[in-house]
Amino acid sequence: MILTGIYKEHPFHKRAKNNAKSNPEINGGNSRYDKTLGEFVDLAAEPFLLLKAGFYTSGIISRLTSNAVKVLVVITGMTDNEYRTTEVKNNEIFKNAGVSESTGKLAIRELKYYHLIETHYIPGGSRKHRKRNIVLSRWDTALKKLKKENKVIILGNNEIIAGPNKPLEEEILKRKERKAKKVEG
Repeated sequence: MILTGIYKEHPFHKRAKNNAKSNPEINGGNSRYDKTLGEFVDLAAEPFLLLKAGFYTSGIISRLTSNAVKVLVVITGMTDNEYRTTEVKNNEIFKNAGVSESTGKLAIRELKYYHLIETHYIPGGSRKHRKRNIVLSRWDTALKKLKKENKVIILGNNEIIAGPNKPLEEEILKRKERKAKKVEG
C-alpha cells in the first residue's frame, strides 16, 4: 500500500514543540534563554529518564503517600518522551491510578509541593474548558526551587534530605477538625 499526500503533524505535538522552544528549561530541554546574551545557553546534560534519580536519592519519593506515587507513575506513563509533558485530564489520571477525585487532588498537591511536576494552563478556550499541561521537572531546576523554599536539607557531604510532607499534614489536620465538629454537633 502506498500512502500519498503530505504527512500532517498532530496539533498537540506542534504545541509541545512550540512550548519547548519558548521555555526549554521548563519543558525538560537542555538549554535555557539567557537575556543578557540574547541566546540559548546549554545546560549540563542529564541522562534521559522520565523521573530523575535525584528525586529518589534525596528521599522525596519515600515522603510521598502511596496514592501520590500511583498518580506519579500514571503521569510518567502518559508523558511525551521528548518534552516530558502531557495534557491528560485529571479524571483520566485518577481512573488509571485507581484513586478517588479528592485523593487524587491531594496527590497532585503533594507532587507540586516537591516540584516533581509543574502545571501550566494552555492559552485558549473558556475558563471552564481550559487545557492544562503537566510537565515532569528536571532535577537541577527542582533542587534550586526546593533549596530556595527550604524544603530540603543539604548536609556537608552533598547529601540531600527531604523535609516533611506539608500538604499531607495539612489534610490530616483538616480531617481531624471535621471529625471533632461532627462529634460536637
